[in-house]
Formats: sequence, structure tokens, C-alpha cells
Amino acid sequence: MNDNELPSLLSCVRPDGSINLTAALRRSTMEDRDEEILWGETSLLECFDSSGNFNMSKFLQRQEEVSLFEMTLLYEADIIDNSNTVVEKKMKKPYQPRNSRSMLYEVWKGNERVAAKPEDSTWYLMYIKYPMLNVPKFHIQFRRRFRLPYDQFIQFVAHAEEKKWFPRWNKWNSTSPLALLVLGAFRYIGRGWTFDDLEESTLISAEVHRNFLHQFLYIGSTILYSLYVAAPNSVEELQSHEREFAMAGFTGCIGSTDATHIAIEKCSYRLRNNHLGSKQHLTTRTFNLTVNHRRRILSTTIGMPGRWNDKTVVLFDEFVSGIYEGLYYPSLLLLFYFFILTSTTFFTNR
Repeated sequence: MNDNELPSLLSCVRPDGSINLTAALRRSTMEDRDEEILWGETSLLECFDSSGNFNMSKFLQRQEEVSLFEMTLLYEADIIDNSNTVVEKKMKKPYQPRNSRSMLYEVWKGNERVAAKPEDSTWYLMYIKYPMLNVPKFHIQFRRRFRLPYDQFIQFVAHAEEKKWFPRWNKWNSTSPLALLVLGAFRYIGRGWTFDDLEESTLISAEVHRNFLHQFLYIGSTILYSLYVAAPNSVEELQSHEREFAMAGFTGCIGSTDATHIAIEKCSYRLRNNHLGSKQHLTTRTFNLTVNHRRRILSTTIGMPGRWNDKTVVLFDEFVSGIYEGLYYPSLLLLFYFFILTSTTFFTNR
């Protein structure tokens, strides 16, 4: 074997600067008559100490004797740069995985206690894994607690997974079941729970519930609003909304309109007086809603200052003003006037 065919000792150097002793010993046992020459002054092995660290002072003393091939290997090992200067390696911070026991609950798995998962929570067992669908009380309690029937909840989760409404929690490696997050959002809105309460019931951290709620509200104000808040645009729909009112003697009425107040805690001080309502000592935003007797929302306005009364808010309700002015549905205008006539006669006779 010729001198040029023998590999350099730098081929035994790892990228982190340590020496592969196995490869170095294998090379040292090579039976070659010119081995002593190759291990002589042209070798860089003496630039490494016993710990495998690169000795910069020895390298600077022998820098003129290093071949171009060995300089290339040093550069590829990220030991020197283009100016033949030793690179000072920065100590990388060791990777610390996230604490898997972020929850304060444990369960027994066989003979050992392990950190509890969301699948071990009460909500997951009651409403997802083992729902008592054949018990009428289950459906009554579910609607009372989450403000919607159980079948609509299942349908909502299926649509969310299919249409990827929540891509962050639709990933295969997500440890938070989407169904539990949806239940938490419904309970937070329906009963005003805190995120800490949701963590206790679902074993999902309060921060995850908080981040999910922002996305849930965005989906509700865009996709769900256009699906469920729709004004009638045909005579058949008008008659459908009118049925309960006609049974009560209000023929021609399709819905009830009133303003509702939603409390806001972090209101700017310069806007505080505009948002203080006359009925309560909280800063609120008021919305004017029109609903039928089956609790279906037909129309709603945007949020307005809580100090405005109903007479002011209704002026900005396009649905009510559109019926009165005949801009949207001419057939509704006749029903509107007929409702005013019948209701006036009804209250006058009483």
C-alpha cells in the first residue's frame, strides 16, 4: 500500500472532536513498512489529549506541516474555520423533555402508580367512552350541563375532525382529546367555569383549555354563525317560526326581540362610563337578538356599549329595521303590521 492510499488519522476523529479509538487501533495494527513515517511528524494525533480534546497550541505549532487533505478533514469536523483558526465550540444546552407529569393526579396501572391521562378523567368515562344513551336522565342532564343535546355534541365533534376546524388538536400526536376540549368550551361558556375547574374535570391543563377557547370562539363567530343564525327568507320558514306564536294568539309574530348584556371585566377606563349599564354595576356589551319560541336565534347585532337602552340598540338592528322598512322580505312587512294590529287590539281589550 502506498503512502497516499493510507487514510489519515483525522478520519478517526468524530464531529464532536473525540477520537474513535476502535478505528485508531485498527489503523495502528496495519502491517505496512512505511507506517512509522505516516505516524511521524505528519500525523495530527499528538494534537489530541487523552480525553479526546483538541489541543490548540500544538496545532498552531504544527500548522505548517499539516497537509491539505488533513486541513479539509478538520474543517469538515467543524474544528477549524476557513482561516485555519480553531473554532471555539459553545456548550449546547442539553435537551430537557417536557415534564410528562404536569398533572397532579395518579392512577394505578397494575402494581404501580402512573400519571393520569385525559382518558382516565370522569368526563371521558361518562360522556365519551361509556355514555348511558339508553337512560333518559342522561340526555336531560347532559343538555342541562352543556347547553346542547348529546347527539348535536357528537355531530359537532365529527364535523370538527372532518373539516379540521382545530388543526392544532387534530394531529395524531395530540395528547388532548378533541371531544374533551369541546366539552370544556361548552361548560366554560354555559356555566362560567374557570379553566382550573376544567383541568380538574378533564385532566387537561388549564393553559390548553385557554388556547382552545380562543380558536373555539373564532370558529363560532365565523363558521357556526353562518350555519345556525339565519333569518327566514321564504313563506314556509315564516309559517314555521310563527306556529307557536299563533297558538298563543299572536298571529303574524315570528319571533321575540330583546337586548342582552354580556359582562366584560377588562374594560378601558376611558370607556368605563359608556359601558356601565343602568341595571347593574358591571361594564357590559349589549346585543340585540331576535329568537323564535324554540330558542333559535334568527338575527343578532354586533356588541354595543352597555349604557345604551333598547330603543337605541334597536335602531342599529338591520333585521328589525329591514322588516319595518320592507328592505329584506316584503312578506315579513305584512306580518309585522298585522302583528302590531292584533297585539294592540289584544292589550286594549284586556
